Amino acid sequence: MERRRAPRLEPDDLAVPVLVVGSRLVNIGPGGLMLEAPIPLSPESSLHLRLVVAGERTDVHARVRGCVPRSEGRRKAWGVGVEFENLDPVARARLDRALGREGKGRPERAFGSRAGATPAEASAPASSGERVGKRARPLERALPRVPHA
Repeated sequence: MERRRAPRLEPDDLAVPVLVVGSRLVNIGPGGLMLEAPIPLSPESSLHLRLVVAGERTDVHARVRGCVPRSEGRRKAWGVGVEFENLDPVARARLDRALGREGKGRPERAFGSRAGATPAEASAPASSGERVGKRARPLERALPRVPHA
């Protein structure tokens, strides 16, 4: 059953380039993305992702919603579907620009409430807005592993 509220675009279909630092972007939409990972990740686990949208670094929080094998030949990989949580206005604007949604307003539902967050977490900015050069720091590998059957 399809749970997405909006279609996702592949990287070649975006208005401006989007990269996921430390991973390969498979597709992206206003509510989330699919990335390719070398290990499976547990559904419902929380991730901190660094996106580079049109050359600008944007840090986002996301929750894993699904993980499926995407092996090609001898190479093992996992497709990890994530939903964005609590995108700040700067990150939302950058994402909307990449998706060609500028000026179309926010999606019907605000993605990712911070229910249960401490006041400090709830008020902390999710995006630094810093410009990124050719070298970005790799995605931190503190990701939960899923046992493979």
